[in-house]
Amino acid sequence: MRLLSRLRVEFYETSAGIAPVREFLEELEQSDPGDHAAVLAGLAKLRNGQYHREPLSKALGDGLF
Repeated sequence: MRLLSRLRVEFYETSAGIAPVREFLEELEQSDPGDHAAVLAGLAKLRNGQYHREPLSKALGDGLF
């Protein structure tokens, strides 16, 4: 699977070594390329701090969104 070149994504893995989000993205890429592209575009937004504030994310306190 190809993610954005400058975007580093670390996937959660279970103790059995399964990465559910990675598997979801790989399946989505095959089943619905348009939605896959939209998800990757959303991930790309995470690089930009302006998207880490309301209304796009909820403040949890202590500077966490």
